[in-house]
Amino acid sequence: MRGQGLDVTRSPNSDADRVIAGKRVEIKFSTLWESGVYELQQLRDQNYEFAVCLGISPFDAHCWVISKAVLRKHVIGHTPQHTGKGGTDTFWLSFDASRPHAWLAACGGRLADAYDIMRKWQAKR
Repeated sequence: MRGQGLDVTRSPNSDADRVIAGKRVEIKFSTLWESGVYELQQLRDQNYEFAVCLGISPFDAHCWVISKAVLRKHVIGHTPQHTGKGGTDTFWLSFDASRPHAWLAACGGRLADAYDIMRKWQAKR
């Protein structure tokens, strides 16, 4: 992200992974599973503004920049990762890489799209 001209610093605490262009960001990563899905795990309701979700497949790289509000609407509180439907600590975002959820369309998809979203943050600073 620094290589793309974005200001990146360490987060002051463990609730976020980095501060990018002034925004507290949680970073999640998945390789493409054999079944063709990305599994972005350990999403928590912590002190961050956006999750940057990077997906790497054998022939492509994808990236979504998802606001905390969107995560709360679709993931946090809806798709528990542990303890079945009663899970309240960690959540995951799972989707077919060739057909991401429609609500992800505004959050990027290609690396260039994700960079554009974050550059807009920097331009507003």
